[in-house]
Amino acid sequence: MSYSPLNAIAHPPFDAVASLRKHVILRDDFLAGTTATGLVGELGWTITSVAGAADSDVHVVSTAAIVQGHPGVISLNSGPTTPAIDDEGSLFLVNADGLILPDGDEQAIYVASIVYFPAIVDVEFNFGLFDAANAAGRGVNSVSVEYDESADAEFNLVCVDGSAALATATDVVVAAETWYLLEILAHEHECQLFINGEYKARCVTAANIPDDEGLAPGFKIATEATAECGVNIDAFMLRVPVSR
Repeated sequence: MSYSPLNAIAHPPFDAVASLRKHVILRDDFLAGTTATGLVGELGWTITSVAGAADSDVHVVSTAAIVQGHPGVISLNSGPTTPAIDDEGSLFLVNADGLILPDGDEQAIYVASIVYFPAIVDVEFNFGLFDAANAAGRGVNSVSVEYDESADAEFNLVCVDGSAALATATDVVVAAETWYLLEILAHEHECQLFINGEYKARCVTAANIPDDEGLAPGFKIATEATAECGVNIDAFMLRVPVSR
C-alpha cells in the first residue's frame, strides 16, 4: 500500500463510529446465538466440515481461566481423523460472501479476530477471507493468516489466487494457551498482517492476491493426527469500504 503501516488507515483499531456512506462494519463477540449451524454468534455463522465430514463442531467455552476478560468464547473443533479434504472444520459467515478486494490504495477490507489455541501440536489453522468453494486449508482464492504446525512454528500471511500461493513468515512463534489479536488489511494490490497490534508481514505480488473473486470471512481448523484439535474464538470484526 502506498501509505505507511503506521498510517491511521493501515494501523488498526479504527474509529467505531463510521459513516454509513463509507463503511459496513460487522462485529461479533459470540455472546448470543447457539452452537447450531447458521445460528452461531450474533451474526449467524455457519459450521461446515470441508467436503462433508460430520464430526466438526462448535462448543461454548466456560473455563474460568480462559473466559476471564474474554466474554463470549467459542471453540471451533476439527474432526478426530487425520487431515484430508474431509476432516477440517470451518466456521463461515456465508451471509457476507461476495466481498471483492477494493482496487485502490486508499480503500481496503479489514478483518480481525482474537483467538487462542489450547494446544498447538498437529494444528492446521487459517483465518481470513476465502472463496465460496471452501476448499481445504488455504483454499483456491484467499487472504489469510495461517498456522501449520508441521510446516512452520510461526504465523504466516498467505495469499492465494487460483491456487498460486505465497506464504510470508512473521517473527511470531505460536504458543499454546495464549491470546492473539490477528488483523488483516487487504486490497487487490497489497495485503498486510498485524499481530497484537504490530505490523508483521505483507504481500504485494499481484499473481497471488485474489483480485476479482467473491470472498467471505472464515475460520478453519484441521488436525494432523488422530486426536481432535480446536481453536478458541473470542471476537470478530469486519470493515468493508462502500460507496453509496
